[in-house]
Amino acid sequence: MTLAIAGPAAVAQADTVGPTTFETLSVGSVNGQDGWTSTGGFDQSVAATGRYPSNFDAQSLRISNAVTSGTFGDQTFAPPV
Repeated sequence: MTLAIAGPAAVAQADTVGPTTFETLSVGSVNGQDGWTSTGGFDQSVAATGRYPSNFDAQSLRISNAVTSGTFGDQTFAPPV
């Protein structure tokens, strides 16, 4: 005997945070600012963009590939949801 129970399908929803903006952060390392982490020796910072191109805000996150590593846990991470 087979018993089937049917009901409305659940819709999956993702947790969200945002929108992400760098306008409220200080220029310099993003580590420790508003939940961001970057514990390795990586070349990253909140940088003034001067609104270039014109559709950019005044500050952006800049990440360079000048320093590399085989590790994962000390990369630059956005705040957890």
